Amino acid sequence: MTLRIFAFFALFAFFARAQSGTSAIYAQLFNQQAATGRSLIFVDVRNVGVTNHVVQWTTAGGPATCTLLVEKSTDAVSWSTESTQTCTTIGSVTLTDSTYMYLTVNLSALTGGTNPNITVTYRGYLPGQGIPVRPAEGGTGTVTIFSAGSIPFITTGGVYSQDNANLFWNAANKRLCLLSNTCVNTLDVGAGKFFVTPAGATTTAELTAKAGAAGNVAGTDQGYSGQTADLRQWKNSAGTVLARVTSAGIIQPDSGMSLTGRNRFSTVPIGAVAYGSMGTNKSLVAGTIYVCDVVILKNTTLTGIAVLNGATVGTDKWIVALYPSAGGTAVANSALAGTASSGADAFQQVAFTAPYAAIGPARYWIALQSNGTTDTIRTVAGSTFIDLLSTAVAGSFGTLPSLTPPTSFTADWGPIAWVY
Repeated sequence: MTLRIFAFFALFAFFARAQSGTSAIYAQLFNQQAATGRSLIFVDVRNVGVTNHVVQWTTAGGPATCTLLVEKSTDAVSWSTESTQTCTTIGSVTLTDSTYMYLTVNLSALTGGTNPNITVTYRGYLPGQGIPVRPAEGGTGTVTIFSAGSIPFITTGGVYSQDNANLFWNAANKRLCLLSNTCVNTLDVGAGKFFVTPAGATTTAELTAKAGAAGNVAGTDQGYSGQTADLRQWKNSAGTVLARVTSAGIIQPDSGMSLTGRNRFSTVPIGAVAYGSMGTNKSLVAGTIYVCDVVILKNTTLTGIAVLNGATVGTDKWIVALYPSAGGTAVANSALAGTASSGADAFQQVAFTAPYAAIGPARYWIALQSNGTTDTIRTVAGSTFIDLLSTAVAGSFGTLPSLTPPTSFTADWGPIAWVY
């Protein structure tokens, strides 16, 4: 085992007396590996005016047991224990008795770990001097020089520390980095959870803003002057927008609303009235699609459209289709070969070729196409209902044309129908 001894003897006392009133007295008493015993170095503190006697130590190698006896003597021959310490990674003890003659340390236990080592130093401070290494005296507790951008924090024993990889201040750009040392924004939280909560609140959410009192607003999103982009968006893991608050403050669930209840939505209200007296008994132009808007209030799976037939049926064939709010190509349709009309002055259900998962609340467009001009359907007459839009688009039977959504209502063009 290695024992390194640093001797000062009486020269130390002379050196100490020669120091100015702002210099601390320093001696390294002990640096020893594995072996125990009293240091051969002692400090003569007679008549030097020192009032703060600080013994400091550090350990390395993770010893399981480390006991340090700080001893005093009047003749450097007979020693008595002044303080018994269980060594921590870094520690110190302050002795304030001004009657000491000599100080030394006795390592009574040092076991376990890998090549355990202890270093002990003495620091004596004159009246009015601080003890910069000890946190309790205004120091950092470590001799480590902090890096530029470090944000010091306190660890065990009051010792200052730094973690630039996870806590960093970019002074040049005035940015604070958490869980990273690379900042793009004023405050960056890299790949971690970020909580904004009052004291004592707990949450499993990645980001929580919780009001601390009943009269407090939990959070605010404020747009820029002339804001055109959404105020807020919610996306799935693939980046698809599921819901948003538009610049006008409209809550728009792009993925719809899942609600219980009705799943049939009609172009007009249908009540206790004879179907043969509803709307207009309309003769159709072959190949033309007749269109009316329908509002679907929730997410629902649709299998077809029920059309209110007119007084004449049984000759022509129908194709029904559902267009999205923006128009364009139909999102669902019945067989393009057509379904024979049946049931005068009654709703005829015409199935889609495949179910369609509609997202609501949203406006859609119901369309009907006939292959002939004989049979009739019931359409919305003029001045019967408000807030409806309708149109008719020429085409060829069996081919559904692209739809440009109408912006006005035209009597007798909109089918009376519902989705199911």
